[in-house]
Amino acid sequence: MDVFLRVGPRAGAGSHSLPRRNGVGSFRAGEAMKARRSRFTEPKALELTEQAVALLRRSPFSAWAAYYLGTLPFLLGLLYFWGDMSRDAAASQRLLEWPIILGFLFVWMKCWQTVWTGQLMEQLELGEPAPWTWLRVRRMVAAQSALQPAGLFLVPLALLLTVPFAWVYAFYENVTILGDGREGRLREVWQRAWRQSGLWPVQNHWLIWMVSPYLLVLVAAQFLAIVPWLQAIAPAWSLGVVWLAVSLLSLVMLALCPLAIAVALNLAAALILLPELLRMLFGIETQFTRGAWGMMNSTWLAVTCALTCLVLDPLVKAAYVLRCFHGESRHSGLDLYSALKALRLQRTAPLVLLFLTFALELRAGMEDRPPQPDPSASHLSQTQANVGAQGKETEAASAGRLSPPNAGDLPATRHIPPEQLDRSIEQVLAGREYRWRLPRQMQQAKAQESWLEGLLRNLTERMRQWMRAFRKWLDELSRPFQPKPSGAPSKSGWLGSLRPLMLGGVFVLLVALGFLLWRRWRGRRTEVEVACVALASVPDLRQENVAASQLPEEGWLALAGELIGKGEPRLALRALYFASLANLEQRQLLTIARYKSNLDYLRELGRRAHAHPGLQAVFGENVTLFERVWYGFHEADQERLAGFRANVERIRTLGR
Repeated sequence: MDVFLRVGPRAGAGSHSLPRRNGVGSFRAGEAMKARRSRFTEPKALELTEQAVALLRRSPFSAWAAYYLGTLPFLLGLLYFWGDMSRDAAASQRLLEWPIILGFLFVWMKCWQTVWTGQLMEQLELGEPAPWTWLRVRRMVAAQSALQPAGLFLVPLALLLTVPFAWVYAFYENVTILGDGREGRLREVWQRAWRQSGLWPVQNHWLIWMVSPYLLVLVAAQFLAIVPWLQAIAPAWSLGVVWLAVSLLSLVMLALCPLAIAVALNLAAALILLPELLRMLFGIETQFTRGAWGMMNSTWLAVTCALTCLVLDPLVKAAYVLRCFHGESRHSGLDLYSALKALRLQRTAPLVLLFLTFALELRAGMEDRPPQPDPSASHLSQTQANVGAQGKETEAASAGRLSPPNAGDLPATRHIPPEQLDRSIEQVLAGREYRWRLPRQMQQAKAQESWLEGLLRNLTERMRQWMRAFRKWLDELSRPFQPKPSGAPSKSGWLGSLRPLMLGGVFVLLVALGFLLWRRWRGRRTEVEVACVALASVPDLRQENVAASQLPEEGWLALAGELIGKGEPRLALRALYFASLANLEQRQLLTIARYKSNLDYLRELGRRAHAHPGLQAVFGENVTLFERVWYGFHEADQERLAGFRANVERIRTLGR
């Protein structure tokens, strides 16, 4: 609860660290290794949620502006599309352009959410923000456009299958976070997102249950779109079965999102009470205060779900940002690096606070001085008095000249013909603000339809014909099992209740048959494996995340020679140090890892190099010299470089 009770811009500053903060020694020596591993590697879902709240509280205004700049246009466009399609009489004329607009707004939303999650990740890493170059923007747009639209169909399908839902849901959240344009290939984004989605599945399921509003949105979509569509195509006898199935499924799904239900109920109550508050406090009368039940419609449900997403979706995104940060830190040690940076910032915070205190005291002392009289104040007040007197005289003169006109001076009332009045009324009623009251009719377009409209109309008619043929086939298939009329005696009327089960069985058989055919077709494909050799890239020694395992010993020595020739003795010293580490690992005297420090390497060498006297002392001299040059202020002159190189040669020859 300390995360929620803290105040200030640095509230919960330490909450983004990994569970490594539990500390070495928090377990007794005799405890089980499994408990130690789970405590140190997997953060709990509730703990992750608290960290996400703290991360959102520390987010700057620019980050929130990026999120809502992308999310608000899509939600407003979706609500407008829903209201337009459900009430406008001429909505069928805009079915061609609206899906294109919504598709563009969806990609727009995902791109800006990627920018927002990137800023959250930079807060965790405490590093310099990566520049948004034109190449990076193109990669980000390409990744989000290629991967995210499929999630609109695959995530609900995974929910129907139940088991893969959490993995698929986490995958598309990870695509939003990791598809920020830093990876050059789409395959790399896919692999990283899928690898992170399989990390800590128990935590992932608990996280979805606690904070995700996705199931609530699916329930609303069922009642807003799926149920009306089923009512239009399903036979009359099956409507009861449809409503029963949808109701049971909705109850199960609502039980799996408690926080979303609580937030939605609060927002729905606020929307209902807001018109009454406006009337009581400001006297503003609206159509909702005249009839409170007029608000209970599908638009009210859609607005409630949209506001719920605006409240909870940032929390979901922040939680999955923390999951990706924790998962990447298991291999890179990035959490330790950011924790060290946070300690460095905490050391400089008292100095900044002291400076601000002196600045405020100085300003308070300047404000306590008595104000100096202004010699021009009396002249200004005298000028204002003169201007006021002249204004009063002008006002009196103009009042004497103005008088109300006589009745005979008023113009005669204009007579409007009834035809013109009817035409004006028809023009006003034809506007968009009154079109929702008109009956929905298919209006004939005056202009000749284009080839694209004709193609879409033909495809729609063909799909309708296929659907009618499929329904007719199902009716003929289940005709022997339909119940007979009530007047005719029947001994097998109970078979009519089995029709939904039989139809479901036919659907399952068709799906299974399609799956078997797909497996058979996939088994016939022959994949030719091409042997390839990965070329080792030259690491940039200016970066802190370079490891000694990236090149062999000969590679580091060759790179050191090149850097000496280029006049980079400091980088050459680091390359020589990595060469000594690679040599010791090749001789199985060290194990290179990103989380180990130079002192860890020195202690490990002392434990393993008992048969090589003098090796630890020589390596210790090089460690001391390297830290003085790389982390300190010592110059890498020719004398130090020659001594360091001689020690590297001694390390290579000792014990061989």
